[in-house]
Amino acid sequence: MSESAECYAFGTSGESRAFRGGPLCAHLAMILAGKATSAGLRNMGGRIYVAQLTLERRTEHWHRTRNLMFVHLTIWFIFAFVVHWFAYSLNSINFFGWPLGYYFAAQGSLIVFVVQLFVFNWQQHRIDVEFGVDEEEG
Repeated sequence: MSESAECYAFGTSGESRAFRGGPLCAHLAMILAGKATSAGLRNMGGRIYVAQLTLERRTEHWHRTRNLMFVHLTIWFIFAFVVHWFAYSLNSINFFGWPLGYYFAAQGSLIVFVVQLFVFNWQQHRIDVEFGVDEEEG
């Protein structure tokens, strides 16, 4: 991108600022060309706008993202370790002809991990949309 290229950023109260050249515009040019992506950026008619959050909104976004991550890590831990610790005692129960402990350890955990991946993505996307830092679809 040439040094005279303009990149625009808008603030939370509607003010905007143009940047001429520099690393920010170079990165934004890569996004415009489809060679990079970044959260909070919008391509609007050949101009890229950068969403800027107040400190309070950034902090709230981070708290919600962090809490979501901890919830999903806890679920992962339960199905990766805790279920396996109790697999032997669950083997006395049969599920479709298989010992329940084996089924939970070999099949159930994998199913939970795949479902959890999609649920986490959906939940994080909802948080990002709420705060205006979601990635452009398409």
